[in-house]
Amino acid sequence: MSVTFTNNIGKFKSILASGKAAEIIEPIVAELTSDIKAATPVLTGKTRDSIKSKQHSNFGHTIYSDAEEAPFIEFGTEDTPAAGMFRKTFDKKAIAIAKQLENDFKTAMENIR
Repeated sequence: MSVTFTNNIGKFKSILASGKAAEIIEPIVAELTSDIKAATPVLTGKTRDSIKSKQHSNFGHTIYSDAEEAPFIEFGTEDTPAAGMFRKTFDKKAIAIAKQLENDFKTAMENIR
């Protein structure tokens, strides 16, 4: 956490409590979900189509697949190498996501009077 957030913890808490955090995070989650879908191998499209995101708090999201075969595609099997669509996609984007979140939250805090 940067000094900016530490020095402005009251403003940061205000953003979390107001729901503004969800507005900041949602487009990032949507883009990451889309990128994970694009990285998913397609045979029938069932697994790719099953990938969704769910908001479960003002700032918490989960990207998941409820397709039965998704873990086997993600982690591989004895016969099939891991596709790693969730992990590899997140790892590629993690630094950019962190920078974007920091910038977006910093801007939101600057706009609090």
